[in-house]
Amino acid sequence: MKRALILAAAAVLMVFNITLAQETAEAPKTETVSKTVTGIVSGISYNFIAVMFGQDEKGEVAQEMAFNVDKSVKIEHKSDIGSIKAGDTVSVAYEETTQTSKDGVKTSKRMAKAITFLRPAQVKPEGAENGSLESSGNSADMPLPIKGMKKGD
Repeated sequence: MKRALILAAAAVLMVFNITLAQETAEAPKTETVSKTVTGIVSGISYNFIAVMFGQDEKGEVAQEMAFNVDKSVKIEHKSDIGSIKAGDTVSVAYEETTQTSKDGVKTSKRMAKAITFLRPAQVKPEGAENGSLESSGNSADMPLPIKGMKKGD
């Protein structure tokens, strides 16, 4: 009788250990890292911001990152997120949470923690579509560069 009781107890402990090991192996691994990126705003709303950053050899934008934004995000140098526009340069401090499933599949989420406004979008002067001002050749058509100068000076 004692032997049967000991065998039953051992069987229960083995099942418990196997179940515990399976639960431990199935729990996803979560890692959170704080990072910062600086770039040009390519899209923005009250719950989302996208930033283009980095350049390739041709001087073109290489990457774009999107961030979730919630009500707790800190906005610096502007009154609120609605006053930041596409084309503005910002720095975004964010937390990236990466979760690895039991199958080894990684999923990441980026949550903005602080958005710092650095400078407004660059505005091209009128007529500077191709990088140079076009003129009809008539100096009377050109705007005066300095206030107070008279035409013909």
